[in-house]
Amino acid sequence: MQIVVNSLLINYSIAGNGKKEILMLHGWGDDSSTFNLLSQQLSKTYKVIRLDLPGFGASQPPNSVWSLD
Repeated sequence: MQIVVNSLLINYSIAGNGKKEILMLHGWGDDSSTFNLLSQQLSKTYKVIRLDLPGFGASQPPNSVWSLD
């Protein structure tokens, strides 16, 4: 699924329907697929939300370059 956030197209997924939610954020240079197996297990009990941060995975890159600073 995709949503527009601050003019950027952001890729995300939601799995499970538990009452408690888990938001999974990947590290720099990675994407949400890093959580595939963990998400499958957790979604049996929780609602799991994963996203690709801007410029990674299937999300649109930001309009200006981001740095680690």
